[in-house]
Amino acid sequence: MVGHGDLHEAAARAMGRSLELQIRTGQVLAEAHRTLELAATDRVGPGRLQELTQEVDGLRRAMERRAGIGQAKGIIIEAMRCDADRAFEVLVRQSQHENRKLAEVAEELVASKLAPPHDRGRTSEVG
Repeated sequence: MVGHGDLHEAAARAMGRSLELQIRTGQVLAEAHRTLELAATDRVGPGRLQELTQEVDGLRRAMERRAGIGQAKGIIIEAMRCDADRAFEVLVRQSQHENRKLAEVAEELVASKLAPPHDRGRTSEVG
């Protein structure tokens, strides 16, 4: 069983990772911009350009997952009439209960709410 303190610790870790992601995204985008400028003048190797392209793609996917988590929190806030922290705790608890990644649980919740009414029974909901 997951304790209340565990949820707060998990939420704090996730918030820290989110901040780290934002900082790293800014750093990578700045470096990518500089590298593209150098690439335009043929002063950077194709290997470095490929590395940055892959990192930017990874950060883009991470930001998309983060957006999905935000949408899921909004659904929970509306359904439970709670604040964002409590909504995040609900997602964390469900993720731990199902032993699945938080982003997967959030994505499934969002998909279930966006599905036409006749399709909603096909996906489980966070609750």
